[in-house]
Amino acid sequence: MTTTYDPRHPRYFDDDDMREELTRVFDLCHGCRLCWNVCPSFSTLFDFVDARDGAVHELTGAEQDQVVDECYQCKLCYVKCPYVPPHEWQLDFPRLMLRAEAVEHEARGVDVETQLFGRTDLLGKVGSALAPLVNRGTGTPGSFGRRLMEKVAGVAAERVLPPYARERFSNWFAGRVRAGTARSPSFPPAWSSTSSRRSGATSCASTSATTSRATCHRAWAAVACRGSTGAT
Repeated sequence: MTTTYDPRHPRYFDDDDMREELTRVFDLCHGCRLCWNVCPSFSTLFDFVDARDGAVHELTGAEQDQVVDECYQCKLCYVKCPYVPPHEWQLDFPRLMLRAEAVEHEARGVDVETQLFGRTDLLGKVGSALAPLVNRGTGTPGSFGRRLMEKVAGVAAERVLPPYARERFSNWFAGRVRAGTARSPSFPPAWSSTSSRRSGATSCASTSATTSRATCHRAWAAVACRGSTGAT
């Protein structure tokens, strides 16, 4: 068993070694349970363990995999955990989940769904550029386009999806830069950038009403509002 979160380690991608580490960490989590309500991974883990009267080593590979699959990397458990490095137990649950996924991908490859949703910025750019076509093909739950999307990408055909906006929020603000000294940064999510320009504009209008000649900047994948009057 190797406690490592470094993909360069020679045993990082060893499946048996990784599963032994999962058992070690799951046993520590079972004994602590401080994160019982943080995310689905923990409630699922504790249900499996309780069904075996605490025998963590009896969990099957499929049950371990389900715990891994339900982690969405919010990292709240890391914040709450009393055993994270430099504690001698070296418990880093989010990075162990990443290791488990990496081992899976190394052995079986990366599926289309994972590749697709691992590049949300690219999806947003393509969706906005082809908004009328994309919205027509994916806007109706249960349609042929949505059933095809479910088979290819794993997105439920009956799920209501937000439409893409033809004009991205960042482009909408590109022509609204004006000189000024006061700066009021805002970091709209991807929703504002590709699907709901109006929500981002409303946020910036509110900022402009309280901040004199506010400006904005781009940081990471988000944009910050350049104050302007009459934003709609």
